[in-house]
Amino acid sequence: MTALPELLGLAEHARKSHAYWLRCAREGGNGQYGRAYCLDGAATWRRRLGQLLAEIRARPDELAALRRRQALKAQRDKLHQQQAKLAKSYASRMKKLEGRLVAVDRELGRT
Repeated sequence: MTALPELLGLAEHARKSHAYWLRCAREGGNGQYGRAYCLDGAATWRRRLGQLLAEIRARPDELAALRRRQALKAQRDKLHQQQAKLAKSYASRMKKLEGRLVAVDRELGRT
């Protein structure tokens, strides 16, 4: 049994290949292939895409769990970015405060 992420990748490839060959057919072929060959290529990839999508749809629970994991990973990445931004801001503020403290300490030492 093929893993769901692999099926999704294969489906994405099939979708792009179908689009390529369909575009080729609409343009009347390209330098190497005629219009009929391009239409045949588009049909082949469309059938493959249909097969892959049927396999994916047959596993709704696994697909929902995968999408949930992807959403959680995206949320985690966003939180890490926010944390890094805050840490950088905090470090910058600390440097400013340390500079002020040093200036005040110097001033106190003079008086």
